[in-house]
Amino acid sequence: MTGVAFADDRLSDLSISATDKTRHSLASTEREDSASTSFSSTSEKLSKLVVDASKSSRQVLLKEKLQSTTLGQLRLSHLQLHGREDVLALLDDKLSNIGGAGEELILVAGVSGIGKSALVERGLERGAEKRGVAFAKGKFDLNNNALPYSAFAEALSKLAKYVAGQSNVAKIRADVHEALGEDDVAVVLEAMPGCEDFFDEDRKKQLRRSLIFKIGGKEAVNRLQYAIRRLMKAVCSNVAGVVLFIDDLQWSDSSSLDLLQQLLQDEDIPSLLLVGAYRDDEVPETHPLALHVKDMERLGSTVTKIELGNLDEGAVRNLVAEALNMEDSMEKVKPLAEIVYKKTKGNPFFVIFFLRSLNDEGLLEYNFSVTSWRWDNEKVGEKLMTANVSSMMIKKMERFTQMSQHVIKVAACLGASFSKQTLEAALDSDEHSVDSSSIADTVDLFEDEGLWERDENDIDTYRFAHDQIQSAAYLMVPEERRDSLKGDIGEHLMEKLDSDAFDRNLFEIVSLRNCAATSLSAAERCDLADLNLRAGVKASKNAAFDTAVVYYETARELWGGPKAWEDESQLVDLYVKEAQARFVVGHLDIMHGLVEELLSKDLPIQRVFGAYEVKILAAQAANQFDVAISVALEVRRKLGFKAIPTKPSLLAILWEFRKTQKAFAGRSAEELAALPKLTDERIVMGQRMLELLSTSAFQAKQEMYPHISFRMMQTTLKHGINRSSCDGFSAAGILLSGAFGDPKRGREMGRAAELVAQNPETKIMRSRVLFCVQALVYHHTSPLQGTLRPMLEGYQVGLQTGDTESACWSIGFRSCYLWFASCKLKDIVPEYRAAVAALQQMNQDAIRLCVMPYYQAAKNLSGEEEEMVPDRPWALNGSECNFEEALDFAQNIAKSTMLAAYIIVAQLDLFAIHQRWDDAKELLIKGGDVRKFVPGFFQGLRFTFLEGLISLKTAQVAVSWAEKRKWRGKAKKAMKMMRGAIAKGNCNIVHTLHLLAAELHVLNGKTKEAEESFKQSQIYAKRAGFVNDSALAHELAALHYAETGDMYWTKHNAKLAHEAYVDWQATVKADQLQRQYPEYIVEE
Repeated sequence: MTGVAFADDRLSDLSISATDKTRHSLASTEREDSASTSFSSTSEKLSKLVVDASKSSRQVLLKEKLQSTTLGQLRLSHLQLHGREDVLALLDDKLSNIGGAGEELILVAGVSGIGKSALVERGLERGAEKRGVAFAKGKFDLNNNALPYSAFAEALSKLAKYVAGQSNVAKIRADVHEALGEDDVAVVLEAMPGCEDFFDEDRKKQLRRSLIFKIGGKEAVNRLQYAIRRLMKAVCSNVAGVVLFIDDLQWSDSSSLDLLQQLLQDEDIPSLLLVGAYRDDEVPETHPLALHVKDMERLGSTVTKIELGNLDEGAVRNLVAEALNMEDSMEKVKPLAEIVYKKTKGNPFFVIFFLRSLNDEGLLEYNFSVTSWRWDNEKVGEKLMTANVSSMMIKKMERFTQMSQHVIKVAACLGASFSKQTLEAALDSDEHSVDSSSIADTVDLFEDEGLWERDENDIDTYRFAHDQIQSAAYLMVPEERRDSLKGDIGEHLMEKLDSDAFDRNLFEIVSLRNCAATSLSAAERCDLADLNLRAGVKASKNAAFDTAVVYYETARELWGGPKAWEDESQLVDLYVKEAQARFVVGHLDIMHGLVEELLSKDLPIQRVFGAYEVKILAAQAANQFDVAISVALEVRRKLGFKAIPTKPSLLAILWEFRKTQKAFAGRSAEELAALPKLTDERIVMGQRMLELLSTSAFQAKQEMYPHISFRMMQTTLKHGINRSSCDGFSAAGILLSGAFGDPKRGREMGRAAELVAQNPETKIMRSRVLFCVQALVYHHTSPLQGTLRPMLEGYQVGLQTGDTESACWSIGFRSCYLWFASCKLKDIVPEYRAAVAALQQMNQDAIRLCVMPYYQAAKNLSGEEEEMVPDRPWALNGSECNFEEALDFAQNIAKSTMLAAYIIVAQLDLFAIHQRWDDAKELLIKGGDVRKFVPGFFQGLRFTFLEGLISLKTAQVAVSWAEKRKWRGKAKKAMKMMRGAIAKGNCNIVHTLHLLAAELHVLNGKTKEAEESFKQSQIYAKRAGFVNDSALAHELAALHYAETGDMYWTKHNAKLAHEAYVDWQATVKADQLQRQYPEYIVEE
């Protein structure tokens, strides 16, 4: 028999093919009398048919054999991954080291059908199960790419079910309970339905309730991402590890990519391995995925890329042999494998489908009599294998009955996965009458055929076995009919699903209905516009603004036309919401267009207030603070409020101050916080404009800031409290503590702000309040060290509420104050490192740059700076900061006087510690008076002290009397400012004033007074916990005693200075001091 191959040539003359006999019987078992055989028949069916064909004892024995084997079937599932051994070893190694090498993202890339999903599932899922590691997979869907976070929702749902089955589930849920507040639970479940199993029964009673306070914009995005990160931390901390696999990233939404990046960059999540797969031929360099990956790599994240290509001929031969169960007959398989390789080019999916097609068409048959596969090489070689495998699948599916074809077409329109309930609702139409029983039979049939499979966690949910199958089923629908079919399906779902199911499937239903929008009547288009607006609001609520803009834009188009503005009630709401969403995702041109079109209409100011608000926020984001101020003033004018001068005179500011003082009438913080709630909508809007004005004025027109703040306070005291009152109280506290010289009253205002921010409706402002009052108010009257913990709380609260900007300011100020508060250097260097990483991750470069000088200074002194210039520890140069470059950037590029002030103060501090007085003098002259750039900051007070000390040291070595007089006058001026602050309650600079007094006495030749002042400075520094300044005071005293020839007190102070530097962990300085006084300091 020419060209026919058997597994054993000795059995060729005994062959009696069962294929023809079984084919008709198999077809008769197809529930719709399909003319097709199954893609993968079961062993039980085959054995039954063989027994029916012949009652011989041989066949009876064969039946028993078939009941326990897959004899006669192609092995087309659970095959080995031939040709992928190296990649499998790599994945196994990654899994073995999970949690050991930090967070990592593995990206598997390749064309469709190349085996990306199978590789990850085989390479990681099975290994994860053996090691007790959780494996959770989610998949994006081409037809449902408007569903926000869909893949993450699916993956986290599976992870939740995994958690529910663990023996330590109570411990995991307790940690989740501690990590997430009630509002966080609602936020997560709104965006990630199906995650209820993460929470205990008490929490489930509170699920899906409304948030206590409303958040929107970027805060909503930040809050959701942070909540999920904390959820993952709680789970990953209680299991051996978690592998999170997100498939088909080429169809992901931008919000999901942002979340993926956030998870990757969160160093607090232990034992998490992130894996993604995507079609590289569909991801150009400008694709959002490619841009996110570049950003991850830029920020130092570990991204491992695995590029899969086609199998080589040897791997295809092994695959074919395994599929035929002929691994022991490789020579027999070789001719067939060569043909398969040539036809499929080694694409694994095409190989499997080609073998299946050969079997279905009788070109590859199993002979039960001789228990062997046979094929005709010539006929197989003649079979056409099109490059588009979908066309071959379509031909296969067209053999089913019309009803079966309709079911799979509808399923393909629903997406890669669908529930049985949704499919039944979608099929309930006049055109195709399909009863529930027939649907169930067809669903089971296609599951048997291998077209789709059940979800392992939900038996009523199905997923297409491969994207190519779904694509082929969808392509069966005539092109001119596709949109209308989707529209019909959406309509059927609207009619048949109950309200809960409708809300769960809102995005799918609206997306389907949108496909047929052009064929709808005017009334139907308006109804559909309403649905799109509803979907957009839901997406915005879920922090998926890139999805929301799609629905908002569709609604706008559906409502479009010359008569659109005749009934503007919903259009105004739509325009405002779309403008807000466009601002969040960065579509600024479209946002401005929407705002301008809306504002061009003759509408009441209250109706378009939201448009003005987003316009101001956009101007602030672009650093156009003058524009923001102008718009805010215009809005207040239209609301009917008294004008605020852009250049107020000192008299005008003092007048507002006196009015505010009178309104306060000596009330305590508790009395202020107990004021009634503000309810007047117009005044609420006016306060919001003042809130935005204060932010812009602080940046660009500081002369307006006091006037705005006092006006905000007056309104609060007269009309009541709302969220803007938090800013008002904070601003009042800053002004009273600083410029107006009443820090005790300022502290009371700060306390009032904190009390108001504890209310549920104003909780969103708590992070902002904490950094304002702790960093800019309390240090005027309280120990600086006491502000550190509340600022850490401000950071954490800001992340929880989504106010990342305030969170970053909190951690930024805390980082700087760690230095001034004399915290141990080797303890704060790791915190600096973490803070810098967090700020970089959240794109807060301005704040990050403010921290870098102190990070560098701490590394220099602690000896952890490997790139420090030898013998120049005083130079603010190293791996984290270069003084000259940083200052040039601040002054000439960023145009940030505040950043320049931070850099200058840090460098002056290092100069003082290392006694580099000439360098300090030069920088003091070059930098000028930086106090005005850091109003209310502790940096201003520190600069005053350093200015005084440098001036005195310069005066002590001045040659001319005029020079000495000039620098002594500058020092006395600084001391006068410090005395004024101390007189009003500042306890953080008493020791530094005594140190300046000592150096002034040295300058004036008053030895006894100088020595007493040195002692007072040392006592107060030690008592207040400023180890750094205690060391400096002892060192300067040692220098003084050495000049006077008193070696006893020189030795005493040098030794104590060394001990203090060691205590501060400034090892570089301690070593330098030991070299300077070797006869006095003995190394222990």
